Amino acid sequence: MKDLKGALREVLEEYFGKPKSFADLDRTYDFMKDSLGYVRIENLRKQLGMSLEQFMAKFGDYILQHYELIPGGEEGFIKNGVMYGIIRRKR
Repeated sequence: MKDLKGALREVLEEYFGKPKSFADLDRTYDFMKDSLGYVRIENLRKQLGMSLEQFMAKFGDYILQHYELIPGGEEGFIKNGVMYGIIRRKR
């Protein structure tokens, strides 16, 4: 059974890449942020190589806790009819 799980894990990692962590998100944010500390969620997601669904399922709550939401962008969080697709780390 362990061999089967290991083989399945290898196939999934080959196809989807290694699972992303919160540290991966923070490192990518630090690499991509502009002089004001802003990063578009769409660009961050693409850099991590994830679909929107995968990204939001994995990092949605983490972003809401550790980052400020800025109005704008093409994809992100919708609150009161406003798209928040840019983030900046909370101070």
